[in-house]
Amino acid sequence: MKAESGIPCNATTSHARKPGSPLKILIITSEDIFKPSFRLRLRYFLDRLKDQKRVEYYVNDVSRYSKADIIIIHKEAATLTPELVRLMIDHPKPVIYETDDLIQQRPLHRTSNCLVTAKQRLLGSWNAAFIVSTSYLADKMKIYSEDVSVIYNAPPFAFNVARCAEATDPRLVCFMGTPSHSPDFALMGNALERVAEKHSQIRYLFMGAAPSRGIRKKLPIEICPFNSDYHAALDVFHSRKPAVGLAPLLDNPYNRSKSVIKYIDYTHAGTVGIYSDIVTYRGIEGGVLVKNTPDKWYEGICRLIENPELRIQLYKKAVEDIKTRFSFKVESERFADILERVAATKPLSSEARKKEAIRLTRLVKNSDQTAEFLEYARLFYPVYLKGHIAVSEIRNAIAKTADKNSLSINLIADVMKLVGETDELKALQKSLINHFITLPYSNVKDMECEMYRFASKAKTSGAFTKAMPIFERILQKSSETEMSAGAAFHLGEIALAAAEKNFAECLARNPGHLKAREYLNSKPLEARESRPQILEKCGLEVPVPGKVPEVL
Repeated sequence: MKAESGIPCNATTSHARKPGSPLKILIITSEDIFKPSFRLRLRYFLDRLKDQKRVEYYVNDVSRYSKADIIIIHKEAATLTPELVRLMIDHPKPVIYETDDLIQQRPLHRTSNCLVTAKQRLLGSWNAAFIVSTSYLADKMKIYSEDVSVIYNAPPFAFNVARCAEATDPRLVCFMGTPSHSPDFALMGNALERVAEKHSQIRYLFMGAAPSRGIRKKLPIEICPFNSDYHAALDVFHSRKPAVGLAPLLDNPYNRSKSVIKYIDYTHAGTVGIYSDIVTYRGIEGGVLVKNTPDKWYEGICRLIENPELRIQLYKKAVEDIKTRFSFKVESERFADILERVAATKPLSSEARKKEAIRLTRLVKNSDQTAEFLEYARLFYPVYLKGHIAVSEIRNAIAKTADKNSLSINLIADVMKLVGETDELKALQKSLINHFITLPYSNVKDMECEMYRFASKAKTSGAFTKAMPIFERILQKSSETEMSAGAAFHLGEIALAAAEKNFAECLARNPGHLKAREYLNSKPLEARESRPQILEKCGLEVPVPGKVPEVL
């Protein structure tokens, strides 16, 4: 018989590591292993150590827990489930928490930020070692742990001064990054338009994110959708050989915590970048820093376009700077040292971890941090909180959060299931879906991630009446490429009669969506009912372009 965690109930969860044997590491992550964050923070380093037979590592394979020497929780830790937390309490292992973002300061996603904070606070109370990508981020994380180390993003790239500005296309100005950077272009104002007016030969290439539609209409521009496969995106970027790279960044705590990976990516391609003059980029030697005003961005872009000698000079400085400060070999060895040190520590005992879980739950409840309180209730109730936290307190927190912050739908739904509030849950879901569907999209933009997660859960359980209108609206209205591509994919799975169109649309928006490509390359799909047929059967209006569908 197996427990919920997938580990045999009678299995031991400790083992003696033989001297000289590889460290066994279990990584828990919600990230795709092909994405930049996972590659840069873990995969590059661990693959090198694996080749040297110093480590073995597994990703999200909880059946390996019993043999692991270290558990690494990566980034948002969305896969830190109640079952896994129970395992980590009952059978303690040394833990490392790793992130390259100040996720709890992320713009827009307020409730999910609270939940990340809850998990970081919990892991810190269990004496987890923290590994981050910048000194700024390390300072922010010291409130959770006394053991915080900085490992720089240092990909195993070869830099060659021969691939300098001379070999690039001086007419091409480029951006490469994730869709989350779209708001950053606003700070450039009309700088891009003014550059295009002054230099008629200039063209723009935006990969992964782009300025607003209004600005795009006035530019000689090509847009490539976001590709979550880091290597594939870099290959496309390198093949285009842009001379000038843009790196605008709004000045806020979330962005100040970021690394200079864009500096490294641009330099690797032979591109010289222009960077926002904020904490993030101060200190780089091979680029142009500009204040976040339209005039300064205009002047900076023109300066690089008009001065090929300056581009060559800056590029050579960038190569030397990166080789000196961001050595893959050096950072890999520092990472290995941290792994060995943490593996040799004795983890907090099961009883101590349980007490910390209960203490933190009481702490955030008494501090009126309702979302964090509900997150701990989700993780620990009913196994550890019975007799310590009354069900009435959880119900009161649900009511309070539902009234004040509708972004918490997924958290509330999970906790309501624990305390059996079925009717209240249905009422909340109905109200929130109607709220999301009927209001102008700009009014509910902050709810996009939460509604997407809710619709995904609803689809998995077969509740198409809840999932489809949400996915339809996200597909039609979202400015986030990954979000709209995912909505297209889910709609394709719901109604496989229309699958080819949906999966093709998904790939057009996000070429890195491996599942959609797999479906399209497989044999003819078994057709279910079409989306219009399902909508009609559910009593929902078939969507008309530009018209908001009725729901429930």
